Amino acid sequence: MAQITGHKPQPTKKNNPSSSSTAHPTPQVLRPTSYALRITHYLTSLNLNTLISLLIFAAALYTYTYTLAPTVIEGDAALYQFTPYVLGVTYPTGFPLYILLGKLWVTLIPFGEIAWRMNLFSAVCSALALPLIYNATRRLLTPSYHSRPHQKPPSPNPQLPNSPTPTPI
Repeated sequence: MAQITGHKPQPTKKNNPSSSSTAHPTPQVLRPTSYALRITHYLTSLNLNTLISLLIFAAALYTYTYTLAPTVIEGDAALYQFTPYVLGVTYPTGFPLYILLGKLWVTLIPFGEIAWRMNLFSAVCSALALPLIYNATRRLLTPSYHSRPHQKPPSPNPQLPNSPTPTPI
């Protein structure tokens, strides 16, 4: 195993009252710890998952903007294109977050028709949702106990034991 050596400490002067009387001329040896390896593994997997998420976002955004409607669409879509501009209410539930974010989007993007801007807003929101769905699915389908094979998976109910036991009748 190769050793990583640091700098050699300077010997202390005997007339300095704040220094200790013993000098350590041996170099420091830095050993990799399991903590450093875990951090490296985490950062590597984080970068791969981040890259996959960015690729999903870019592909979805390209597809959605390529198929974007350039103007007003018939039906309920026209209602969702126009309502954020006037801060109206679409249906009894109202979809307040969509309406407020749509109004902010229409205000910040100063070019194009209002319908096109709202279609672009829907495309960006949909493209942002796909990496979130990818990460949620990946976390749900990757059991956390794979890295610790000696442990049993946790019980779904904390009041029940992890292994079935016969119950007397």
